[in-house]
Amino acid sequence: MGRWVLLAASGTHHVRRRRVHRSAFLNLNRVVNPGGAPPGNYISMPKITFASTGESHEVPDGTRFLDFCQENDLPHDFGCTVGSCGTCALVVTEGGDSLAEVGDEEAETVEMATDEEGARLGCQMVINCDVTVRAAEV
Repeated sequence: MGRWVLLAASGTHHVRRRRVHRSAFLNLNRVVNPGGAPPGNYISMPKITFASTGESHEVPDGTRFLDFCQENDLPHDFGCTVGSCGTCALVVTEGGDSLAEVGDEEAETVEMATDEEGARLGCQMVINCDVTVRAAEV
């Protein structure tokens, strides 16, 4: 038997009801409710730490750094947001080895923006592990 859930579309004023299977609630509980989940069912979320402030935030695996910063008004500058200007260059001081490889276009822009070791473009970075970041010297 399903439960009724109210779904609100972002940026609109209409709300719709939808019947979902109870297993959707069980899976959600395993991911976002560590206090209520039995041991072994909790999936930890990656953490972004800003070296400049020491501020840390847990984020869902696969979150784009750009999106998270903009949605939460966090301290990092962005320019074009498509990887061509280098304004968002940052240095991953911890956890960078576990991130996805730097693509050719990102590498070119990073090389243009800074010569620091471990530099990435914040607008292209997807968080899949704990990372500590700071702004790159440009």
